[in-house]
Amino acid sequence: MRLSAPDSSLAAFADQLQAVYGNRVQPYGGGMSAHGLGFRIRGADATFSVLTLDGTLPHGRYDVQIESYPPGDYVYADELELDELLRLIERIVLGDWPEPRRSVT
Repeated sequence: MRLSAPDSSLAAFADQLQAVYGNRVQPYGGGMSAHGLGFRIRGADATFSVLTLDGTLPHGRYDVQIESYPPGDYVYADELELDELLRLIERIVLGDWPEPRRSVT
């Protein structure tokens, strides 16, 4: 899946995601929008939603929701910097799920 986003912060994330996971990235839900991206990574039992809240978050900061796939068993929500988000995705792809939480730092 080729990712392209008009929001420069989301574009930076999409470029990094594509560089690491390539064609394993699959659109999910609405896929790419102006300020958000819904996706799965083939082989990971999770769905990801990464938003810039209509561009209101500082560049490189994302509102993140993660749910198990199939949906319903797990919810993680937080605001994360780009490097934190990429490390979290890597953990989940490797099967190392963080504790469920809903917080904004």
